[in-house]
Amino acid sequence: MIGADISHYTVKKKIGEGGMGVVYLAEDKHLHRMCALKLLSPKSGFNEDVKRRFEREAQSIAAINHSNIITIYELGDYNGMPYIVMEYIDGFSLRDLLKEKGRIPLNDTISIMRQICQGLSKAHFAGIIHRDLKPENILLDKENNVKILDFGLAKLKGSSTITTENVRLGTVFYMSPEQIQGQELEAQSDIFSIGVIMYEMLTGDVPFKGEYDVAVIYSILNERPKEIKDPAIGNLETLQTILNTALAKNASERYQSAEVFLESLIAYDDVLQKKNESRKSIVIRDVTHSIADLLEHREKIDEIIEKEYKKDIVIMFCDIAGSTKYFEQFGDIEGRAMVKRFTNFAFPVIEKHLGKVIKTMGDGILASFYDPVAACQAAIQMQNELLHKNTRLPDEYRTQIRIAMHYGKAVIDQGDVYGDVVNVAARVEKHTDATQIKLSDSLYQKIAANKDFELMPAGKVTFKGKSDPMPLYRLRWHENENFEAIPEPEVSETPAEEIVIKKNYSTPLPQIIRTADKSGKNPYMNRVMIKDSDDFFGRKNEISKIYARIGASRPQSVSIVGERRIGKSSLLNFIYNPANRRRYLSDPDQFVFVFVDFQEKRGIDVPEFFATIYGCLIKEFNEQLELNLVPGYEGFTKIVEYMQNLNLKLVMVFDEFELVTKNQNFDTEFYSFARSMANNYNVAYLVSSGRNLQTMCHSKEISDSPFFNIFSNLTLSTFTHEEAEELITIPSKRAGYLLENQIDFILDIAGYYPFFIQMACASVFEFVKANGRLSKQNLKAIKEDFLDEARIHFQQIWDISDEDQKNLFLKLAAQEKIESQDEYLIPGLEKAGYIKRIENQPVVFSSMFGQFILERYNGIGNESAKRKKFFGLF
Repeated sequence: MIGADISHYTVKKKIGEGGMGVVYLAEDKHLHRMCALKLLSPKSGFNEDVKRRFEREAQSIAAINHSNIITIYELGDYNGMPYIVMEYIDGFSLRDLLKEKGRIPLNDTISIMRQICQGLSKAHFAGIIHRDLKPENILLDKENNVKILDFGLAKLKGSSTITTENVRLGTVFYMSPEQIQGQELEAQSDIFSIGVIMYEMLTGDVPFKGEYDVAVIYSILNERPKEIKDPAIGNLETLQTILNTALAKNASERYQSAEVFLESLIAYDDVLQKKNESRKSIVIRDVTHSIADLLEHREKIDEIIEKEYKKDIVIMFCDIAGSTKYFEQFGDIEGRAMVKRFTNFAFPVIEKHLGKVIKTMGDGILASFYDPVAACQAAIQMQNELLHKNTRLPDEYRTQIRIAMHYGKAVIDQGDVYGDVVNVAARVEKHTDATQIKLSDSLYQKIAANKDFELMPAGKVTFKGKSDPMPLYRLRWHENENFEAIPEPEVSETPAEEIVIKKNYSTPLPQIIRTADKSGKNPYMNRVMIKDSDDFFGRKNEISKIYARIGASRPQSVSIVGERRIGKSSLLNFIYNPANRRRYLSDPDQFVFVFVDFQEKRGIDVPEFFATIYGCLIKEFNEQLELNLVPGYEGFTKIVEYMQNLNLKLVMVFDEFELVTKNQNFDTEFYSFARSMANNYNVAYLVSSGRNLQTMCHSKEISDSPFFNIFSNLTLSTFTHEEAEELITIPSKRAGYLLENQIDFILDIAGYYPFFIQMACASVFEFVKANGRLSKQNLKAIKEDFLDEARIHFQQIWDISDEDQKNLFLKLAAQEKIESQDEYLIPGLEKAGYIKRIENQPVVFSSMFGQFILERYNGIGNESAKRKKFFGLF
């Protein structure tokens, strides 16, 4: 496995193994980064239950976006073997730390537990119960930042349970009583598990022990853990209460959420910190007057500050709009009372969401949050509570607040925060109106995937000292809130005058009536444009995956990767077809599609590109859309924002996309704009791209594209035997002819490439139609006819191959022995479909391709021969 390529990941080394999966360190050849690649372990049995549980792990983690939960990059399938790609953490597991130290110091234990609770709180908020928390599933990086992983047994509330007879759900030492008894699990089960982990960190041993699983289970159900009697632990009684609560036998007596557990830890930690305040001071001893020595100590101080005092947090600025006027109208005493009413309700809301009030400044509050989601929830609750309170006050006493938030790294010391994150948050507030909640771009990126928040672009602002303008976003907090898109300041026209939908824009569903075609027309011609699902063969799995990604709550961009002739264009046409959208998408009227074939748009520039998109949109809206906008970035942004206000999602389908990336008219600004559209709006791209035969990944033009990383990749392989049989037999049968007896012959000369199968079938069909049956002379003529048609395509395969690959092709065509030094080439060419196996021996995918190679070698091939019958019809 070491050195093997799985999709576009190169396996470097094995870094871990569990009951279900093996984890490897791998290099992403597209993004040039290291990642963790998890494959199903052979020990798991590869049955469907195990595969579903493996896929559930990726789906569970993907539903959560939190700094203390491992990030999923991709869930894929390679030759029937599912894999998960995750961020790689250069660190160690909590189990490794326990083995090394035996016991974890109290301060480190509290720090680790606080992070576990924060991540777990986010998972529980998403409705996910982990069910297998243990030290092996807690990773720490070199700065002791926690990552929770291995959600293979996680269960979404309300979903079905996947089990097998041989799989114990959870590890017995960390299982809750209700998990042992097979009861329905809630968040309190995970609370019990992390209570066990905390006890083990403090004591070096688990609280419930036994020589056998049965003895451990008895202890969990019936015995109390030994109390901690470490005199070095401060405020031991409080700590014991925290542990007893987490490890209560009855779930109702435990902490009811990870947030409540976290609050207890924070309160306990605050008491400890006050007692140990003197330990925070940094003493430098034996410092000479050498500048080198001073600089060395300065570096150490900087390292300590970076590690201990710099944290990623959300800064919230909140103040009362119109407070100056209120003080002038009602006087200082009444004004002070108004501010007091504001802080009295705001402080508890901030603290409830695990925020911390840093300071008050006149009528304003500066607060911080570690969890971006909690910060946004607090802001929404504050606006709603104030709205409710205002209904009970006379109009003149009602107040309004504005809330601005920014996410970044801040220095935290002695209860205060410092750094650019504070300055930016303050500047965002100056661009926030009364009753609004406004977010910076960095905070938006953290919560954009959360379905519970409704967000809208609110223009861009340039701050003093910042070179690039910052996008701002509105967070909706009430259904009646004025939530219209804010136009760019320099725009004078309103969207309503520039974009008009005159009437119903729904794309009508074509009426398709299936009848047998007895005309004798060759059914294998022009199949690239086939869109009717009854005429489209193969790719059922790929079709489902693409529509699932497009149809997500926020549509995902997909890149269809594969060699020439593999069927990328056919698949794009099928996906684009309105009838198929209605068949596969749950809410097709929510989607607007545009289709551009860049083979027909060579040399296009940016204005022409947008003009083409405008034309496609007008067509998609059945000519009922009027666009009075100059084709360009600004105009297209207005269109997208207008569509978003109508709750429409835009999917742009681009065929031959590498022609865009080769086009010098498309610069960095274009790619940056295209990426921002996908990141900030309900916009997705569905593109086809070629694959490099040497790297077995995207063509260089695609992988070097500045916005390549927004895509999830779907690699097309050659047809399965079943798919090939469908393509060979069904079209001819509908035309009144049978090709069943020619399946082996067709697959011998064409291989399993859809394109070559169609080409072979077209030739066979013509002979069958003319003669009724095929003689040996007919078969020879078909081979010659096929080779004439395919020669130019075979030449393209030859041209993109390197010298080693060409030599291997030649040996296979001549049926020579393959040397050991050539064997490394076989998997890649087999993956590309240019090599197949017969009785487990590698051969070229098509006997005619083999003949073409031998003709070239012997100098008798006519490379310029023109195709006789079907030129341009494939």
